[in-house]
Amino acid sequence: METLRVNFLEKLYFGEKKFAIVFPNNFELGSANLAPHILFRQLNEHGLADLFFLDSDGGIRTGLPLNDFDVILFTLPYEIDFINVIKILEKYNIPALREKRKEIHPIVVAGGVTVTSNPFPIFPFIDIFLLGESEAILEKFLSELKGDKKEVLERAKTFDFAVIPELKSTGKRAFQMKLDEFLSYSAFIDKSSIFGETFLAEIVRGCPWKCRFCLLSYITLPPRSVPIDRIFEVFSKYLKDGMPVGLVGSALGDHPEFPKILKFLQNKASSVSVSSLRIETISREVLELLRVNGMKTLTVAPEAGTERLRWVINKPIRDFHIERMSAFAREVGILKIKAYFMAGLPTETEEDIRGIGETVKLIRDNFKGPVSVTVSPFVPKPHTPFEKEPMWQENVLKRRLRKLKIDPRVKVSIGSPRLATIQAILSRGDEEIGKALYFSFKNGIGLLSAMKKLGLAPEKYLFDKSYLENAPYHKIQTGVTDWFLNFEHERALKGKILGPCKTDTCTLCGVCKPESS
Repeated sequence: METLRVNFLEKLYFGEKKFAIVFPNNFELGSANLAPHILFRQLNEHGLADLFFLDSDGGIRTGLPLNDFDVILFTLPYEIDFINVIKILEKYNIPALREKRKEIHPIVVAGGVTVTSNPFPIFPFIDIFLLGESEAILEKFLSELKGDKKEVLERAKTFDFAVIPELKSTGKRAFQMKLDEFLSYSAFIDKSSIFGETFLAEIVRGCPWKCRFCLLSYITLPPRSVPIDRIFEVFSKYLKDGMPVGLVGSALGDHPEFPKILKFLQNKASSVSVSSLRIETISREVLELLRVNGMKTLTVAPEAGTERLRWVINKPIRDFHIERMSAFAREVGILKIKAYFMAGLPTETEEDIRGIGETVKLIRDNFKGPVSVTVSPFVPKPHTPFEKEPMWQENVLKRRLRKLKIDPRVKVSIGSPRLATIQAILSRGDEEIGKALYFSFKNGIGLLSAMKKLGLAPEKYLFDKSYLENAPYHKIQTGVTDWFLNFEHERALKGKILGPCKTDTCTLCGVCKPESS
């Protein structure tokens, strides 16, 4: 890639230790994810921190090669990037297989949503896995970075949030209960990012609505909001010359001061964009504020084409909510609506698939402007109520997707059933999948072909009930109890809605503990 001229927003420090933060995909995508920004902000104060991406040649700050660093920290939000962990290590002459690395090689650490969900498919390549949120982990981990690698691994073994291949195969997600310290905002900006030179800030974390298909919803509980004074402090310090702002979070509209934040940004930002808004809670006031702040496209996720199926996935969206949202968008002057759906959900029928086209028509009829639609195959994820659901067979998904009938004036993007199948295998896999990944890399073939060569059956990870009941990812504790996941699965099959979290009174899922008396 061309040389980056990244604008770092933090004072840059040096130190005895050198830390490499690696996002195993291209800079355009990785720089728009806040995880590398949080890690850089934290590690920058403990030594020389630098950032690496799949398409960067050396660190983007120093130009140094990856093998010149003491500690490598991979952040992994997408299972499909597991293969890139191998590619990046080998690119810098670091053996991808943990067993082939020597004392002279860096310590290789991994964290992120996919690792917290299931680290086992990349066990062969990582020295230490850190489960959960870096704000609750990193300081403790860094305090043990003394002595040789063996000593570091032995000390890290004492942490609940650490999983260490061959030493400790269980772990518990760590999280920051209060977001008063608020580190989750841009540490650097560059025009090469997918969002350009936009200042990104996560103002809420976790989602109170708990859609039953959503790993991110379950693995980031409890829902938390950044205090408004802290948000204003950060914006006042970092927003220069009318910089565009992107607000990040699973349920932005649930921030108790969301309209006030938007009003504050009218005088600070050149424009404001949001990751997405919930259809059933969206208000005309919020849409108007966003439009005044320069937002042109509204992104929403009905997910399913019928009310019946939306109840199964715990998404209480009525058709009248969709009509109202679309009319609000038209009235305030939004120029375009993007809508996201899934195919292959549990209990889905052909009527539900036809319903996607009918729901899109509902949006178009009430909005009157351009609409684009993305339909993605559903992938059952660990630590959700649908974790043991069988993945739909690829040929069945293809047939089902061919039945989609959507207005030809609507731009439609359909996700790949093959890619979804691979994602399901990676998300629910074990150490054998790691061996297949390595074989895939070494022989230049796809994962499914590698599995076939090694005698591994994809069906095991997609449909085998006995495997799914005892899969290694059950050794990871996210805080949500198995009882609650089973409870929600039963309610899903009955089409019953569970309302949003009430963190001050509810302990149902197991994450929020009652205050001791």
